[in-house]
Amino acid sequence: MNTMKKLTALLLAVAATSLAGRAQTTNFIVNEFNTAAEVTNATGFNGGNNGWGSWYSTIPISATFDPTSDSSNNPNSGSLKFSASFSTGDYNQYELYDGFFTYSVDAEQYTNLQFDVRFAPTSCLRTNGDNSTDFGYIQVGTWSQGYNQDYFSGFAIPSTTTGGQPNTNWVHISIPLNALTDSNLTNITDLVFHTINVYYGNTYNGTQTYWLDNIKFVGAAAPNTNPPPKLTITRAKPGLRIFAGSIVNTYDREELATADQNQSWIGGTYPVSYSYKLLDYPADIDQTHIFLLPEKFANNSIYNDEFIEYQSSNLLWMVLAPNGSNVTASVQWKTNLPNANPNQTALVITNPTAVGTWTLTFLNATNGTLTAPGAPPVPFTIGDPNVTNDFANPLVAYFGVQPNTTAGEGEYEDWASINITGVAGANESEDFTTDTSLTGSGNFLNNSALAGSLQLATINTPYWVNWTVPDHGFELGVSDNLLGSTVAPNPWMLPEYYNNYGDGQLLPGQATLGFKTWVLIPSSCLPTVDGQPQDGQALSPDAFFLLVNPALTQ
Repeated sequence: MNTMKKLTALLLAVAATSLAGRAQTTNFIVNEFNTAAEVTNATGFNGGNNGWGSWYSTIPISATFDPTSDSSNNPNSGSLKFSASFSTGDYNQYELYDGFFTYSVDAEQYTNLQFDVRFAPTSCLRTNGDNSTDFGYIQVGTWSQGYNQDYFSGFAIPSTTTGGQPNTNWVHISIPLNALTDSNLTNITDLVFHTINVYYGNTYNGTQTYWLDNIKFVGAAAPNTNPPPKLTITRAKPGLRIFAGSIVNTYDREELATADQNQSWIGGTYPVSYSYKLLDYPADIDQTHIFLLPEKFANNSIYNDEFIEYQSSNLLWMVLAPNGSNVTASVQWKTNLPNANPNQTALVITNPTAVGTWTLTFLNATNGTLTAPGAPPVPFTIGDPNVTNDFANPLVAYFGVQPNTTAGEGEYEDWASINITGVAGANESEDFTTDTSLTGSGNFLNNSALAGSLQLATINTPYWVNWTVPDHGFELGVSDNLLGSTVAPNPWMLPEYYNNYGDGQLLPGQATLGFKTWVLIPSSCLPTVDGQPQDGQALSPDAFFLLVNPALTQ
């Protein structure tokens, strides 16, 4: 097969068909709760495929039909009555869930999700920083998309009226929906109402009780004017691209975790070092990190919990953050402090660049250095008198990013390598510029909020293609000719055609991250001169990409 050097020209064409002409509807009613069947036809995910009930709630909940309470005072209707019990300071949570694939809504047609809610006067409260109280913060979203929650937004209702009386009347809630910022709206098949103690300032202690009524998607008053997606292509340099890809939570972590759990500097052969090399650095990702987490102080599983470093009692981190034209790096730790960031600082430095190798080195249990790109090592001391116990193995090292601001969502960093040396466990040496599989070495596990946020570019995936969302109904096509191929079966082919569909129905790694859909184009998916799948055929000197609507059928 010819090498990529023969691909001398690339042209990007923006799809001409937009979403503007899509039909709009006024409302889609999810539940008016006119009958008990709308609540109790089944018991939700844990007991059936209709009705309202519990999905993975850690506390018992009750969802029943109440014919005596209706937001419109309709004697022929009612509402859903919900209750759940909490304890102070725990991590109890619930997902009130309305069944499994009982309807399908293209929510890009709608501007808002609306419903009425009323809290019982005895419902447990949240106390805010200004000493005001409300009934707690509740998130609302869907479980439809890939079996992960996508919370559209949330709400909190004050516990008293402006006159100081208990706020026990019905309140109308309207949650905006925006297809430009949420690509998961095209196929909504369920809704979830979620809250969790400790997070979002919730300090529940007791029983939460409320009623829900008239849940509906409300349509746009004018035709959808979303612009068509815009397509971009860039050369891919080999390495690990870590996207701050989630737009559900600005504090979502996207990271790798060591599979070996003996990564502590305590008991190692000094010097012990942890390092990574950045190939680029965007100004909007607020945090690039190394977390060193002792397993015995974790309050949850050390894997598959992106917030584990916050929840755990003990942690040492090295965090990199933008600081104007410079960057700031800090070494901090905490002990006996669950549900908080580190509160003890060993070192803070600034450096003119983030690009290059960052190395956190321990010379003994309490002393070490931090080396920034192009700078000499700077010493630090960990002032923990119990450090040998507080940070002993088993310990896991995490490497990754989190946006922390909306500006950082969807941004990315390219990493060349991660290296850990001198620890008592397995020393790790991962060169992402030569790797062929993200986790093929077995050294690291993906501990990200979105698994697709970690993408490995290799010498066999020479191009990144991305396009803006919403992109419902669009599909990527490729051709050897700007006007469409005259030798392939169709003018515009799915890139996978040239690989005999060996990579499945989607290109490997295609994922919506932040506000764009990204995909790596393998060299095996580029056009050939005779329009046939590659199988030894010569590559065309040109390749053109186009977003096609309606989607290609091949």
